Amino acid sequence: HTKLRAIYETAYPVDEPFRALADFYAWCINTLRLDELGAQPVKHMLTRIDGAASAAQLGDIIADFIASDIPGPIKLSVASAGGESKVLFVNGGGFILPDATFYHLPPLHHDRVFNLAPDPHAAERQSLVNYYYQLNLLAGYSDDEAQRAANATIGLETTMAHWNS
Repeated sequence: HTKLRAIYETAYPVDEPFRALADFYAWCINTLRLDELGAQPVKHMLTRIDGAASAAQLGDIIADFIASDIPGPIKLSVASAGGESKVLFVNGGGFILPDATFYHLPPLHHDRVFNLAPDPHAAERQSLVNYYYQLNLLAGYSDDEAQRAANATIGLETTMAHWNS
């Protein structure tokens, strides 16, 4: 860690190969600048998403994001099927939490009463909701809109986790 930090924090001449790495590191840890910028660097993407008038337009936007290597709700990959043939793989974008079990709630049994074991992942899910809430605030949403969006996002991920299991 100490050696890496020394590399990152050294003032290199402009023509030195490590200069770009040091500049990138300095930019990443400049939290005052990041706070100042807020969501402005991604505002054009959010505006484009908000402006989608149809599922087809949203699909085009997602395709552009994938082509630009911007993370999204789906992942595309291509593999060789032998010779000139290629196979396109379309996968879900994955979960933010480590795996689907972090989203699972205890099963409901309407025909009997039982003691619920403590939910070992409630804190992680709440942290994720708080994270989504903060992202939406940074994107310019009101407090109520940000909370609704955060709850809807964790709800969608929970539904997808249940489908995945």
